Amino acid sequence: MHRSSYESPLFLTLDGRDLKAGAPALPAGMPGVLRGEGVFEAFLVRRGLPTPYLSEHEARLARSAALIDMDIGTNLMEGLTPFVNRLPKEEDWRVRLTLFRREDDGVSRMWSASIAPPPPLQVVLAISEVRRDPRDLLAGAKTISRVGLGLERRRALAAGAFEALIPTLDGDLAEGTSSNFFVVKNGVVRTPSLDRGILSGVTRSVVLGICKKSGIPAVEARVELEDLENAEEIWITSSILGVQPVVRIVGMP
Repeated sequence: MHRSSYESPLFLTLDGRDLKAGAPALPAGMPGVLRGEGVFEAFLVRRGLPTPYLSEHEARLARSAALIDMDIGTNLMEGLTPFVNRLPKEEDWRVRLTLFRREDDGVSRMWSASIAPPPPLQVVLAISEVRRDPRDLLAGAKTISRVGLGLERRRALAAGAFEALIPTLDGDLAEGTSSNFFVVKNGVVRTPSLDRGILSGVTRSVVLGICKKSGIPAVEARVELEDLENAEEIWITSSILGVQPVVRIVGMP
């Protein structure tokens, strides 16, 4: 069985205060705690340098906050530089910024860092039992309310897979629990379009940009389950793991 990709954070700050991992930090009555009202972004810091796509993460954070009517101000990456400077440069880090809605409708800002997970030895996919409504306006928001996604990821791990692909109510495929995906068929790169209820992945956008620049045919459209069966290649993409090839799908030859 694969283990989870994410380890407990080793470094934490909340509203500029250093915290010890595991120490009480958030008030129990905070809406961000009680109802999961919050948004987040996660990215790599390699040898002390944050991802070159930081502005894309910042823009997505703003879009996510707008979708849940959360006023997070304009200096979204406040505190990043001093936080990154604390991290040992001999390691690569998964850094996460989480913004929680407070009782006064303000925002609490938490930076956390854990050692970046190594790439999986191989990626096996499972097909999720839940269904995504592509008309759900919050599907494109990266919120901290992720119990359903976490459940499907645990089910995938229990089935011997690394990740689960989530179908929509219409039967086509949307995305993974923490990744986007691509299929290559007849020389054309294909990935679900944003109107299928998916998160606009930063690495997804980078891959599409590389395809366009390199003259590789690529389309954003519906991807059906049958498209996986005869695909020449399948990849998953995420900001933490980059681009990873898929070797097998549970239940498919």
